[in-house]
Amino acid sequence: MGVQNAIDYAERALSQNQSVYSHGLLIHNKKELDRLAQRGMRVMEGEDEPDQGATLVVRAHGIHPAERERIKAKNVSIIDATCPLVLLNQKTVQKKSDAGAIIIIAGHANHPEIQALVGFSADFVLVENAQDVQKLEIEPGKKYFLMAQTTLRPAVFAEIEQAAKEKISDLEVFNSICAATKERQQAIKNLVPQVDVIVVVGDKKSANSKGLVDLSESLGRKTYLVEGPEDITDEMKSFATVGLSAAASAPGWLINQVEEALVT
Repeated sequence: MGVQNAIDYAERALSQNQSVYSHGLLIHNKKELDRLAQRGMRVMEGEDEPDQGATLVVRAHGIHPAERERIKAKNVSIIDATCPLVLLNQKTVQKKSDAGAIIIIAGHANHPEIQALVGFSADFVLVENAQDVQKLEIEPGKKYFLMAQTTLRPAVFAEIEQAAKEKISDLEVFNSICAATKERQQAIKNLVPQVDVIVVVGDKKSANSKGLVDLSESLGRKTYLVEGPEDITDEMKSFATVGLSAAASAPGWLINQVEEALVT
């Protein structure tokens, strides 16, 4: 939903303004971004400045509040395409932080969703695994609030949650992993016993894609990550039964192209 929402916002902006930027990569799918770039969307990264009168589309992963204020000071129209679930998580973090809780965010430090999310908390720590939780220095008398990057593997969050519960007495847990992520993870588990190999359609920069590949491989199934039909090889076609899955950021038209390439 969040991915399609961002694409719809971008296409609407492109139909109304010749100067349209996305704040960073709109979604983590190069093929879809290339399609939007052909329509005229440019990517604003780092200290890039948009043209006067331009439209800036906030990516699905959200934006740090300080960065939003910096951009608002320019003569730029902002369209917020933050995924509704990510937006809810931002508001939740801010509410819990304002109430005095220390926020523990389970996720990857270099992921844009996390880089935006940390801007909504006055006091936070970032953990990527259960080992990071075990290293935390817990402040006596403090409340802690644990939540997850929306695309984190559910199994990883479960390990982090268990470690946090063993270490922290006053802990509130919010499982904020996207339903689409959970559904795709479960689909991989269902597919593995039925097929000889798994093909995942997704971008190499997508945490959601990587999570599906890691899960499939951990279940003992050979797995390929492909970005498009051109990545399909004769080796992939040589298996009797192929399981096809896709990251949440993979558009339907691209999945269809990959499926066609596998069966022809």
